[in-house]
Amino acid sequence: MVILGLHFGHDASIAIIRDGEVLLCVERERLTRVKHALTLSSQDIQTCLCDVGLTIDDVDYCGLTSTQAVEYVFLDRTS
Repeated sequence: MVILGLHFGHDASIAIIRDGEVLLCVERERLTRVKHALTLSSQDIQTCLCDVGLTIDDVDYCGLTSTQAVEYVFLDRTS
C-alpha cells in the first residue's frame, strides 16, 4: 500500500509511505529555497514520486492537511 501525504500549510511538505516504511519526506522550501513555502505544485508531487520510483497510479491513498486557513484550490490548466 502506498500513501501520499500532502501538507499545504506553513512549511508545505510531501511524504510517501509504502507498506509502513517512509520512502520520502521533504518540505517544499528544500525544493524552492523559499523559507516557509506555503503551497505545493503538481510538479513537486511528480518529482517526489519519481525520486522513489513510483507514479501517481501507484498511490492507493492520499492524505491532505493544512495548518493554515487555506482552501484547497486545484487548477486544471488544460481547460
